[in-house]
Amino acid sequence: MSETRNSSLLGKITVLVVICCCCLSVQAKYGGGTGEPNDPYQIRDANHMQAIGADANDWDKHFKLMADIDLGQFDGKEGREEFNVIGYYIYNPHDLNPFVGVFDGNGHTILNFTYDSNDRDSIGLFGCVDDPNAEIRNLGLIDPNIDAGTGNNVGSLVGYFGYGTINECYVDGGSVSGTNLVGGLVGGNGGTITNCYATGMVTGYYTLGGLVGNNRGSIINCNSTGSVTGYYSIGGLVGKNWGNISDCYATILVTGIEDLGGLVGHNRVSIDTCYAVGVVSGTDNSRYLGGLVGGNSGIINNCHATGSVIGDQYLGGLLGINGVYGRSSSISDCYATGTVTGTDYLGGLVGLNLESISNSCATGEVTGIDFSRYIGGLVGYNAFGAPIISSSATGLISGKMYLGGLVGFNEEGIINKCNAAGAVSGGDNSYWLGGLVGYNKDSIRNCYATGAVTGGNVAWNLGGLVGMNNEGIISDCYASGLVNGNKYLGGLVGISYNGSIGNCYATGVVSGLIDVGGLLGIDEENESTLTSCYFLDPNDGSVQDNGYGEQLTDAEMKQQASFIAWDFVNVWEVCEGTNYPRLVWQIPPGDFVCPDGVNFFDYSFFAGHWAEDNCGASNDCNGRDFDLLGSVDIKDLRIFIDNWMSGF
Repeated sequence: MSETRNSSLLGKITVLVVICCCCLSVQAKYGGGTGEPNDPYQIRDANHMQAIGADANDWDKHFKLMADIDLGQFDGKEGREEFNVIGYYIYNPHDLNPFVGVFDGNGHTILNFTYDSNDRDSIGLFGCVDDPNAEIRNLGLIDPNIDAGTGNNVGSLVGYFGYGTINECYVDGGSVSGTNLVGGLVGGNGGTITNCYATGMVTGYYTLGGLVGNNRGSIINCNSTGSVTGYYSIGGLVGKNWGNISDCYATILVTGIEDLGGLVGHNRVSIDTCYAVGVVSGTDNSRYLGGLVGGNSGIINNCHATGSVIGDQYLGGLLGINGVYGRSSSISDCYATGTVTGTDYLGGLVGLNLESISNSCATGEVTGIDFSRYIGGLVGYNAFGAPIISSSATGLISGKMYLGGLVGFNEEGIINKCNAAGAVSGGDNSYWLGGLVGYNKDSIRNCYATGAVTGGNVAWNLGGLVGMNNEGIISDCYASGLVNGNKYLGGLVGISYNGSIGNCYATGVVSGLIDVGGLLGIDEENESTLTSCYFLDPNDGSVQDNGYGEQLTDAEMKQQASFIAWDFVNVWEVCEGTNYPRLVWQIPPGDFVCPDGVNFFDYSFFAGHWAEDNCGASNDCNGRDFDLLGSVDIKDLRIFIDNWMSGF
């Protein structure tokens, strides 16, 4: 009986020991936890990180980092073990086994992640993440160094990110290199990346970005700094964008040959409320370079760039080329302030424009070197019916041929409600220079230019507004800048061939040797039409009357009655006796008394309607209800103050 009891007791003890051992073994995996959402595996040291990559059965589990970890012992050098990348995606033969779980960095960092491979794709701390519910969050990588050689989809955090979310993650320092689809944080992205940043160096061949190499998902509120160096489709933030990027910026050096951008190398979909600061530099025979984007066939809205762009052809302070691959694209509410230096197709905003530009401006200097062509303060070359609307440029322009304060060469496109104020300088042997457009073959309406246009010896075809008007239409425009050159010089247009010029005027001094006029230098073939066009006679013999346009005195230029058949309701306004006619659209809100600038006289008129609350029924209180909300209140006063002393 005693032996039976002892045997029974021994059996119970054995079972208990087995149960305890099993429980201990479960609890001992990693640093604790079960891997479930409410009880994630705890990662406490480098060995725990190494163990994740060794067990694919856990790649759908939840993990939480409990301390900062140094992975330096797994660098694969001098006989040390190589880090086990978590998840993989092999192209050929196709083999996919991604991480589909959740990794919470818990605000901690991973230091010295190092990986060196010459023939493997999808390299990163996580090689492949591909599930809508997958997530990596709150994690920092310090000084990672990845060299994938000829590998593709390479990033410090994730190599290939098909689906899922990355939030509040960053990379500080280090370097990443590969061949294609290489990024400081992620190589290829198809998921959502928010509130992340990367600093460091990215190198490769093509589709490289300071944050992401190739984006097909969404990138929101992210940034990058450092340098990106390669050949094609190189961007400070993203190499190629096939998705959506918003509220992001890059302050970075970008170097390569083609499709280079301070933010994105090539954009196919959407970029909104972003900016770039840095240098975009092309190597020999470089071209599609832009302070923000190299080539655009998508939508860019409310963005700006402030760095410098240096290369050969198709360079822009914001975009190298707008409208490629036959896709519809647009630029709206954007600006650029950086300098642009190259040879051909240079613009303060866009080098070559094939699609629409609206409500945008450029202020940077644009410089053509050697025998440069197609250079504009806003756009170098405008074609394919691309409209440029309500846009301006103020930067200095220099080069040899087809130079314009706004557009160098307008082959086919409507330019409407635009202006340019920068000086245009051609030097010796320069041709087709204009204060607004160098060479026009389409339509220019409701525009003006105020900058000086100058050329050296043998400088032909210079105009205060347009250098040459070849079968183009110019209407309701004016120019006030001086014009100085050699031959075919006009205060408004240098030379016109079968063109149409109507309801325009010029006030600038024009000086030269052959075919010089206050309005038009020469009408080649005598087949152009001039209707109701005028130029200023300063009464000192400095402006020549060569028979093109009607000469008016200073006093006559300030009287509405002098301008026969002009529309002084919808197009023009003049403060008689004070200034020359101005376009209605250029008169700032608040300039009530007379279009001569917003001052105290205008304030008294504004104050006279203060607190009126029935503006919708009274013609917007004679224009005092600026925001059209029905009353004259503090919001309208703010708008008035914003325009104080403008318009002079």
